[in-house]
This record gives sequence, C-alpha cells and structure tokens, in this order.
Amino acid sequence: MSYVRGRRRDISDNLYRIAPLSSFMEVRFERERWFLSAESVAAARQDEVAAYNQEQETAGWGIVNLRGGISFGKTWQIGMGVENLGDKVYQDHLGGYNRVTESDVPVGVRLYSMGRNIYLRLNAAW
Repeated sequence: MSYVRGRRRDISDNLYRIAPLSSFMEVRFERERWFLSAESVAAARQDEVAAYNQEQETAGWGIVNLRGGISFGKTWQIGMGVENLGDKVYQDHLGGYNRVTESDVPVGVRLYSMGRNIYLRLNAAW
C-alpha cells in the first residue's frame, strides 16, 4: 500500500498530481520451470486536488492482471498475460490530460487508462 499527502505552504491548497491511497497485491505460484500469478491493482478516490491548477477529481478503481510463464533451459522463457482482465474503464489520477484537438476525448479531460491488454512475450537471457 502507498499513501501520499501533499499540501502547499504558501497558500491553502493541495499539491498538483498527488496519488491517492493505492495498493498492489500479487499471489504467485511457482514451480521449477513455470509460474502463474494474479495481481490486484487499486486506487482510492482522489478528491484532495489542486484548485490553483483546476485539477479534476478521480474516482477509485481496481483491476486484476493474470500472468504466467515457462522456462526452457537457462536461456529462453515464454510469458503471457492479461492486464485489466475485466476491461475496466478508469482514469489513473497520475495520468495526463488530453491536449489534442479533434480526438475522442475532449481537450482538458483526463485521459483514460489502458483497457484489456493480452500479450505473449519471448525472453532470452545470456
């Protein structure tokens, strides 16, 4: 878990882009050549925002990631995973704001985080 609190000293306001209470938890099962894991990543609502910078509040959110991998000898490993398994639509408080005109997200609105992501990777170590 992680918690940060930031206040300005020169005026009565909050600091800009301070992360809310956040958590990361992983359950991992390993054997000699392979592993499986499930991760929970979450953040609480952030309503202590910077008025001087018109910072927007963000809702709390939580996602689940699944990962696995298998090793072939000492050199090769194949990994796979699904991030944001439930395809949750959310905005990370530390994410940026849209500054591009004529996009799907209006200018000045906080960008949405990545939706469901499925990957396969090949690693080599020597």
